[in-house]
Parts: sequence; C-alpha cells; structure tokens
Amino acid sequence: MTRMKTKNMDNPYLAHLPPSQRGASSSKAKMDTSKEPLFDFLPRKVTGKQARKALEHDVNPFTKLPHSAQYKKILAPREKLPVYSQMDDFQDDHRNGWRDWIGKNDTFVAFSDLPHTKGKLVACTQPRRVAAMSVAKRVADEMDVQLGRHVGYSIRFEDMTEPGTTFLKYMTDGMLLREAMNDPNLERYSTYYPRRGARADACHRHPHILALLLATPAPLFKVPGRTHPVEVFYTQEPEPGYVEAAIRTVLMIHRAEEPSDVLLFLTGEEEIEDTICIPLYSSLPPQQQQRIFDPAPTPRTPDGPPGQKVVVSTNIAETSLTIDRIVYVVDPGFSKQSKQKVYNPRIRVESLLISPITKVSGQQRAGRAGRTRPGKCFRLYKEKDFMNELEEQTHPEILRCNLSNTVLELVKLGIKLRDVYQVIYVQ
Repeated sequence: MTRMKTKNMDNPYLAHLPPSQRGASSSKAKMDTSKEPLFDFLPRKVTGKQARKALEHDVNPFTKLPHSAQYKKILAPREKLPVYSQMDDFQDDHRNGWRDWIGKNDTFVAFSDLPHTKGKLVACTQPRRVAAMSVAKRVADEMDVQLGRHVGYSIRFEDMTEPGTTFLKYMTDGMLLREAMNDPNLERYSTYYPRRGARADACHRHPHILALLLATPAPLFKVPGRTHPVEVFYTQEPEPGYVEAAIRTVLMIHRAEEPSDVLLFLTGEEEIEDTICIPLYSSLPPQQQQRIFDPAPTPRTPDGPPGQKVVVSTNIAETSLTIDRIVYVVDPGFSKQSKQKVYNPRIRVESLLISPITKVSGQQRAGRAGRTRPGKCFRLYKEKDFMNELEEQTHPEILRCNLSNTVLELVKLGIKLRDVYQVIYVQ
C-alpha cells in the first residue's frame, strides 16, 4: 500500500505561516517531505511515537530551521521526565476523545492539538499573570521558538503575541473571558486548555472548540511527579511576631546552611515591602515579577561564598511556577490574598483577611523546596497546631465571595439566568 506524502501547503502545522513560507511555489516544494519532522501527522490522531520523533528531529517543525544547541541541552533532561515515557497514553486518550487530563503546563499542548488548528489559536489559561508569563517563556524555550512570535502570552495591559504568527497563546482566565464577551463563539481559537470551573464549562457551548480540562482530580491515570525529599522543622512555641521571626530564620539559614536560595511566604504587599529582598505579589509590575528568575549574585571575591537569593512572596508562589535553586522555604503559616477573600452579605462588603493557611497550602509551600534537590521547610508554628488546628482545605471561593460579577459575566456570555440559578452553590 502506497502512502500519500503530505505537501507543505497542506501541512496543518504550517497553516499559521503565509503561503510564501510554506513552500507553495518554490524549489523547496520539490523536496522529500517524508523527511520533515511532522510528516504523516493526522489531525487528532498524533501518536506518542510521532511526538517524540518530532521532538528529537534535527529540524524545528515550527520554524523549519535546525534546532539550536540550547534546545538539545533542554531536551536531554526532559526525556528523563515521567511524562515523556507516558506520552503514548496521553495521545491514545486524546484520540479516543477523553477530555480530562492530569497535568497542567507541559509542552504536551504543542503536539496534542496543533496539527488541526488550521491557522487558528490554541488558548491555555493560567490562574495568575506571573504564571502565564513564566509558562509561555518556558514553553517557547522548549519549542525552540521566539517568545512573542509562535508562542506568546496575553495579560492585563500587555499582549505579547504577533497576529498571523502566534498559534499557542497563554493567558489568564480573565483575558479569555473578556475576549468571549466580544466574540462569544471564540472564532479565533480551535482549542482551549482551561482550568476546571464555570468558565471552562461555558466554553463547551462552542462545538468548533476542543476543550481539554487539565484538572488535578481527573480520575484517569497519574504520572508520578519527580520531587525530592523535604525535611520539615517546627518551632517549639508559636511565634508572636511572625514577620520578625521569619527574618531571623532567613538569617539563620544564610549563616548555618549550605548556600542556596530561600523562599519566604508573607501575607501581603506591605509586609513584603518592609522585608524587601526580591518581592513577589500580584500587583507588582510584570517586569519586576520576573526578577525572581534571575540568578543569585556571584561571589564578591574569588574565594568568597556564593550569593543567596531570597524571594519574599505571597501565596502566589504556592502553585503554577517553579523558581530554580529554591532549597529553603520559610512558612509563617498565614496568608491574605484573593484566596482568602470573604464576603459579608449583611454589610455587603468583601474583605481580605489575614488567616491561618490550610494543610494543603502548607504542603504546597513545603513542596517548593524539593523541586530540584532535597530541601528544608521551616514552619514557624508547632507541629501539633499543623496536625490538629489547621483546616484540611481552603473553602471554595464560590462559598465565600460575592457572586454578582460572576453571574453577570455568565449572562453576558449567553447563559440563561435560570440556568445559573440551578447551580447548587448559588442561592
């Protein structure tokens, strides 16, 4: 049986390029297309073997240029990740029409659905601006393309994309929601990778959009995460002034522990600015947020100790991003952010309250220390309090916040008001 070769003009991976760059009318069109990295890719039928072959090919399938040395350097550790060996399972489930996935930000997105975008965009939403920016940069590096061209991001007041060229776009939920208000059918997109929620469910109304829910509790199969052991330390007695205690702990780490970077969690902008080293909170300008990824200072003298980077963050650093070289985490046990927004219906006021974290948040914070090597987490509260006093999980925001804006947004998207009120949590 003879297999028909795919022409450059028909190659769906090149649909975002103008015809002159697809090789439609040049001598390049006469080349053997079977040697191209995406030869024989069929829409929604890409296998794990094909994806790995494209990743390991000498030619970049998106730019048609040879892969850089940096790409090969990045690819080597990626091949050792658990998800790399289970790529066949992901692709098989994709072909079978399964829609729930475990995992969030891997470049699986690049090879799962791009073969049939047909010149449209793939949207991948993130909960925070800094996560959208950092993930877009990492994916661009892993795909060996320029950030802002083939891969970009869109956040409030900043659009790092190029019309006609960008095909993989990372954005916050709010940005995609604003686009949906102007274009309810989201005609620019063929695929939507959301977090599970009402906004994700609203997207299912559009039959031309494939919505893949990247949800942690999806009951399919689990790819084991590669983490290192984290040693947890507690105080003998509660610390009355947790900010000062946190600063003392950071100085103790600097003097007594092996040189590496420190992540300190505080509750808000005011506390962080008072403690200032490298701050991280949601209202900080994006350029300053990116400072957390800068390397630590070099030794001042040839024989001197290396510098240490201290990142002081709200709970924005609990999930969605990984800061290299973080080995030590200081956790005072409090938070005050949008996750702790509470609505008082009697006085009709929303408040951001400083409150103890939950056990899940404590585990997330400790996990930040074990991403690249064995780490240590210093909790400024008693182990007994962690086991017996802290709640297991944060109460869902839908149970704590004013839903007026959410209901209006859903109505604007075309969802009938009576359908909104049928949701069990809406009173």
